[in-house]
Amino acid sequence: MDKIPEIENEEINEKPKSKKFVFMIYSDNIAPIESLTYDEKNILVNELLTDYFKEKNISTLSRLKLENAQNQLKKVILTIIAIPLIFALISGSIYLTKKSYIDMQRKFEKLFDSHEIPYK
Repeated sequence: MDKIPEIENEEINEKPKSKKFVFMIYSDNIAPIESLTYDEKNILVNELLTDYFKEKNISTLSRLKLENAQNQLKKVILTIIAIPLIFALISGSIYLTKKSYIDMQRKFEKLFDSHEIPYK
């Protein structure tokens, strides 16, 4: 009785090595497919599937690489534009602040000069 559960567990854990599928084939391809032997048909279908999935993986990887390159390019361009812009904004802000203080100082000097208060 101990061996029965082990066998069941082994059967459950095994993955199928091959499996049958039914495919619809276009009418143009019926005669060439019928002329192939059973083994040739299996080899043909498996090679076609392997090639298809390789191509699909390659195209997916290519698309992902292209998207990554585009994102990197966007980041570089944004950095090239943003850093000088930030420095220009800081420089302009400092310039305007300094100009405002100078104007304020001139106005106060003019105000005090026009209203001279005599010291006693």
